[in-house]
Amino acid sequence: MLVTGCATTAEAPQAASPREAQRPVTRLVLVERQTGAGAVLDVADSVETGVGQHGRVDALGGDGRYAYLHGDAGVTILDGGAWTFDHGDHSHFYDAPPAVVGRLDGRVAAVRGSGALAVARSADGAVTALDRDAFARGEVTLSSVARDHQKAAAAVALGTDLLTVGERGIVSTAAAPPAVLGDCPEVTDAVALRRSVVFGCRDGATKISRRSGALVAENIPFGSVRPREPLGRFGFRRQGSSLAAVAGDEVWLLDGRRWVSMRLPGVVAVNTTDATTVLAVTQDGVLHALDMAAGVHTGRLELLDAPVGTPVIEVGAGRAYVNDATARAVHEIDYANGLRVERTHRTSVIPDFLVAAGW
Repeated sequence: MLVTGCATTAEAPQAASPREAQRPVTRLVLVERQTGAGAVLDVADSVETGVGQHGRVDALGGDGRYAYLHGDAGVTILDGGAWTFDHGDHSHFYDAPPAVVGRLDGRVAAVRGSGALAVARSADGAVTALDRDAFARGEVTLSSVARDHQKAAAAVALGTDLLTVGERGIVSTAAAPPAVLGDCPEVTDAVALRRSVVFGCRDGATKISRRSGALVAENIPFGSVRPREPLGRFGFRRQGSSLAAVAGDEVWLLDGRRWVSMRLPGVVAVNTTDATTVLAVTQDGVLHALDMAAGVHTGRLELLDAPVGTPVIEVGAGRAYVNDATARAVHEIDYANGLRVERTHRTSVIPDFLVAAGW
């Protein structure tokens, strides 16, 4: 992978000194599929800041501050300009102007950011560590990670440790020599939570955490009831611990060591609001609230016009945000008050993709 720098433009402001805020700052990075036009929406005042055009975008990832725009020839990194620094017993909140950080050229399959590191995995399984702290200075610094023992099918950081799942399902550190931690056959996703990493697997999940300074793996099997199709990507609330995923016409929730599921035909997007509640969007544009513990629907809202495209649900404290590409809007949902539409933010770009920054 190669790094490409970004020149300053009127629509692509460079990194500036952050300002500490009194409360969490919520921003939404919006990206248009065909042109790669990007904008950062500050939901407090519904004001957008343009962050340039970056060519066709096929997927968008985020880590709570930075957005990763995946195209045919590489990944563009954008700074949403809002983030939370978690001290464990309390948090600090910051904001800065949105910015274009830089670019990774090459066939990049995934980027996962957490803490001081981001991990880029190329299509051939090579893993590269990125200095995530340097992103704030408008710099992309790479350091190669030895991968002589297996190709990585998934990779993510836990603190300063790089964790990978190989093609044969072996979970290990990316150190030389690697330390084998466990197994995760047919890995589906990798996410970093506050104090752990979770890999989605064919037979459930594998959780990696640190106990007394040592990395420990814990397998969390589905049990007697298993999904009919593989899990999709996990949806989760930042600072939360429960994970939701789509598997065909089913919604699956992992809370602690317990898996539960509900059937929801046509489901295309999910996220969690708490340990037992999932928000879901179906192909007909309906937003659903599901009590997964009780196995019942608790809310229904006809929200999006067809075609729904690639809806995303981002969940913060008391509010959820759903992109509506057809209406060129983002809907702000008060999910604790009967799925009430609090506001609809009209957008200058078509919001085919959305990730949140600030949480």
